[in-house]
Amino acid sequence: MEWGGWEGGKYLIDGFPRSTDNLEAWHKTTNGQVAVRFCLFLDCSESVMEARLLERGKTSGRADDNLESIRKRFQGFRSETMPIVEQFEAQGTLKRIGTEQSAEGVWADARILFGPSVVFVLGGPGSGKGTVCARIAETFGYTHLSAGDLLRAERKRPGSDLGALIENHIKEGKLVPAEITVRLLMQAMEAGGWVGGKYLIDGFPRSVDNLEAWHKTTNGQVAVRFCLFLDCSESVMEARLLERGKTSGRADDNLESIRKRFQGFRSETMPIVEQFEAQGTLKRIGTEQSAEGVWADARILFGPSVVFVLGGPGSGKGTVCARIAETFGYTHLSAGDLLRAERKRPGSDLGALIENHIKEGKL
Repeated sequence: MEWGGWEGGKYLIDGFPRSTDNLEAWHKTTNGQVAVRFCLFLDCSESVMEARLLERGKTSGRADDNLESIRKRFQGFRSETMPIVEQFEAQGTLKRIGTEQSAEGVWADARILFGPSVVFVLGGPGSGKGTVCARIAETFGYTHLSAGDLLRAERKRPGSDLGALIENHIKEGKLVPAEITVRLLMQAMEAGGWVGGKYLIDGFPRSVDNLEAWHKTTNGQVAVRFCLFLDCSESVMEARLLERGKTSGRADDNLESIRKRFQGFRSETMPIVEQFEAQGTLKRIGTEQSAEGVWADARILFGPSVVFVLGGPGSGKGTVCARIAETFGYTHLSAGDLLRAERKRPGSDLGALIENHIKEGKL
């Protein structure tokens, strides 16, 4: 991944993790620097996979494409890899596709899984969301969507039925109904490129009903990588907003509205921040430090994103991964191909060890 492009990279990792120790080693080595979007499991019966592998063995030249090795590999997959598949399923991060259907049927099912990926960016009014998002977008190829900007643009749009409603809510420091915000966000993502898009959503979700509306409307089609929380004291944010109010022309950049917004943030949004933190999907940056300090902290969060692709031998991992990579801009890394390349590399101390494991159908 470092060779292929670390920052902002997108990788399909095929045939990994195959065991509990694989997954433990992944967590220990990556240390939270790589976001796993989900695990894609290609579901296929052993009888169909066996027939495919025997057919492939007529021309592949692979030492493990024979009946004895194939059945050993199935046994290893059941005992070592299926518990990992079940673990991802229990965590709600498994996507399953049946691969006994036609190639086009498999592709139709795979295609709908690769909608946009999103990072939510939360922080109190004046915490620096717009500034940080602009720099992340420029550096890592994200599209920045500000929930507040979308609402203000809709408020000013001639003929908008929602304009007056949004105007009143913003002036009073109240949250706009969740359905309106989610509708505007979805429209913006569709306009900006749905399939494979990368979006920073700034200032959303601000409340429990925002998050519930998000889940209901997106229906699992959008992958949330994490929530970035910009941590800043109210005294610093208040000073920034009053300064901005001298030139911004915004109706809510006055002391009364600012303090109402702080109150709303504490009561409505902080429980959402705490929820993401409890789930282990919150990344926190202090924004009272210098702009370069904030950026240094932000930059390290945007390493590559990964989709693990698992399935029994002959389930179609290579075929599906190649098409996903071509269509959605992922780099395809096959754990098996990397091992086979190492096995053939002249002078490799690992070659003989890898060779014996593959012949015996072991992981």
